[in-house]
Amino acid sequence: MPSHNAKRFVIAMQYPDEKKPRYLLASDLSWRTLDIVQAYFFRWLIEVFFEDWKGHEGWGKLTKHTGEDGSRSSLILSLLLDHALFFHHHQKARLENKLPAWSVGSLSQRIHTEALVQFVQDFCGNEINEHKLDKLKERIDNIIPLNPSTKHMSSRTFPQMKPSPSLERFRKKVA
Repeated sequence: MPSHNAKRFVIAMQYPDEKKPRYLLASDLSWRTLDIVQAYFFRWLIEVFFEDWKGHEGWGKLTKHTGEDGSRSSLILSLLLDHALFFHHHQKARLENKLPAWSVGSLSQRIHTEALVQFVQDFCGNEINEHKLDKLKERIDNIIPLNPSTKHMSSRTFPQMKPSPSLERFRKKVA
């Protein structure tokens, strides 16, 4: 494999249930192996963002935005939706109490069910049995739980990635 005329730090990892190893590459040779492996974990946070973006925010197969402008527009819409969800009463309560935010997917599902309950309530008007409506809301809460978000950095700490003194000599000088 060509190295593009540069040295790379290569780590091979193989989990017990995997047949082939996976390789982690780092260009900063002053990082320790542990730092590289810990930083690799944070790469998966972007995958969680993409899942929310495509699956729960409606930008999946239906998106018609193409090119750089299209992707920028989709990203802006997605971030605006995430921002708007911060003002939902369940999310707001979590944030005010310094608790992890709810996931976009579970919060979206909850909003859909709240809209359905509101429709039933409006449709039935005065004829609705409040006790049965409360029972419906309680069952919905049990069937569609709100899940903590893995996209937000709550309860996670970024590793202290400091150059190892013995590897400091490999650090690239940036001009």
